[in-house]
Amino acid sequence: MTVNFRDLYEKIGRKNPGPSDIMAINRKDLAVSLSDGERGLEIGGAGGYMTVELSQKFKFFATSDISVNYLERARSLAPDVQFVALDCQYLPFKNGSFDHIILTEVLEHTVSPFRVLEEIRRVLTDDGRLILSVPNSMSLRNVWKHFRGKYDSIIADKSAHIAFFDYGSLQKLLGMAGFHALAVYTPYFGLPKLKRLLGWKKMRALLG
Repeated sequence: MTVNFRDLYEKIGRKNPGPSDIMAINRKDLAVSLSDGERGLEIGGAGGYMTVELSQKFKFFATSDISVNYLERARSLAPDVQFVALDCQYLPFKNGSFDHIILTEVLEHTVSPFRVLEEIRRVLTDDGRLILSVPNSMSLRNVWKHFRGKYDSIIADKSAHIAFFDYGSLQKLLGMAGFHALAVYTPYFGLPKLKRLLGWKKMRALLG
């Protein structure tokens, strides 16, 4: 079966304003708190649920998405931001254009995550930072879904996840693309306290 992902996300963008659950709110707060620089780029900004807050952290800020419908939603919230419709595997920017790139809950939707990270590395400055989040397919919650046979399939799931990561595989992929992790966080409420009880090594399996 051949899937046109651009058409798929245009359809999603018409109906779905973007994430609004507590996990998304925690991710937004974390991404905004880590953002601060001269030139920032948000990739996969969806309907702009964190675009306004992110734009206030940079002197120049652009947001992007493959879906024009999503970008139109975002423009209504942040009219002063530069909006770019793009496929993140082919970024239309010069080398070293940004010092911060925000990529939250996007990499799992891409055909070639390595290609995406290579492109991001190219358009980042040498000392630039990538703020990245992905679902952890081996988190405690998702392992339980696997066990019950409830884990979402690729296209049957409206979110269309086609790439899957755990802590170790993501670290390896980042290393192959020229990145190294400065810090790892989880958006799950209450897990920082649990981390203190279990210790860091045991907590890695819970990161989602």
